[in-house]
Formats: sequence, structure tokens, C-alpha cells
Amino acid sequence: MFNRTEQIVISPFSKQFPMEIKTGVNAKNYPYWSEVINTLNKDFIIEQIGIEGEEEIKGIDKFSIGLSLNDLKKKAKEITTWIAVDNFFPHLCNVVNIKGIVIFTLSDPLIFGYRQNINILKDRKYLRESQFQHWFKEPYCIDAAVESQVVIDAVYALVKELKL
Repeated sequence: MFNRTEQIVISPFSKQFPMEIKTGVNAKNYPYWSEVINTLNKDFIIEQIGIEGEEEIKGIDKFSIGLSLNDLKKKAKEITTWIAVDNFFPHLCNVVNIKGIVIFTLSDPLIFGYRQNINILKDRKYLRESQFQHWFKEPYCIDAAVESQVVIDAVYALVKELKL
């Protein structure tokens, strides 16, 4: 069904916060990118986008950093779909009407997600109490992250839907 012609962009990280500088971990980070990429790169071309200083995830086909807003819009229109944590990229893709997958951990997809996307949340019990407070106060919670297979299954279902 897939022959590595479909392109997926991943936006795996969110802006670094002051707390992250001390702990090394952003509260929005998703810990299972390697497992997701190792499965998906058999069937899809995967490009990671980000900013200077971000870690390149092993197994991707291309790593693009520092793209302008116009370049990001152009990229979003050229790809099959995308996967991101709760960061800037889902908002941009909503503007250009490109459906994708957002991995939520502590923020509420009913507030910050878009209905056109597949918004993945492990459990509402992990949502932070004050959804509109600054993120730099939030500790990292690995338990709030969905298993990699949930993300993988969502990608295959979405790409199949988009091809119909």
C-alpha cells in the first residue's frame, strides 16, 4: 500500500523554556519518537523540522532547521501529512488546512486542538490544572505520553483516509 513516496513532516519539539535549561527536558516533549520513526520510515519519507539546537532524531530522511514562516507554509502544502507535539506547527497547518496528528500530554486538545486533526491524548487525568498558565513551571511527565503504537496506528489510518 505504501512505497515511500508519501512524505511526513515531524515537528517533535516545542520551544525551550527556562525550566528546561535547568532540567534538560521540556514538558511537551514526546519520549518515543525513535520507535515511531523506526516503524514509519519503512513506508514514508520523513523530514524533521525544527530550530537551531534541537536534536536530530535518528532514522529521519531529512533534517530542516530554521525554516522561515513562508518556507514552513510551502512545506506544509507539499507533504502528505505531519506529526507534532503541541507546538506552533499544528497552528500553522490549520491556517493552510493540512490535516495531521498532534500528540498532547499536559495540554487539553479540546482547548488547543483543531477538529480536523487527530488529537492524541493518553488520559485527561494528566492535564495540567491551569491550562493557560506559563509552561515553564510544568514538570516533565513521561507517564502522560501515549505509547508509540498509538501514534503509528493514527498515521497509517490518516494516510489511508487521505488517499481515498
